[in-house]
Amino acid sequence: MPPKALPYHPKQGEVLRCDFSGLVPPEMDKVRWVVVLSPKFVGRRNLATVIPLSTTPPPAIEAFHVKLDKDPAPNASGDDVWAKCDMVMTVSFARLSAYWTSKDGGRRNYVSLHISPLELGKIRQATLAGIGLGYLWK
Repeated sequence: MPPKALPYHPKQGEVLRCDFSGLVPPEMDKVRWVVVLSPKFVGRRNLATVIPLSTTPPPAIEAFHVKLDKDPAPNASGDDVWAKCDMVMTVSFARLSAYWTSKDGGRRNYVSLHISPLELGKIRQATLAGIGLGYLWK
């Protein structure tokens, strides 16, 4: 049975879990936190463009890497967190899940996780760099 799709369109800057299983290495192939980059587009239902987050520092810091001010994940490890903006991907809502803490009367209690608007701006700029369009950011 396929996973239940995220039941809403996430907002830009929202932090979700994404299941990248089934991709081919060196593509991402595990569950990881992501930041939603795309807005809600009319006629583009059930898809979101995301940037993966990682606690593994890049071997060399490039214009397409953003070190976040703090780890947006609950129960953060204390490690630095990097947005890997060269790994931008558009995924189905079926790959995405929101963080929830407990069930209340059989329903999940979702907690909205977000990065700051400043960090979202840095990720937008770095994403352009990651696809070779960094010169467009002025």
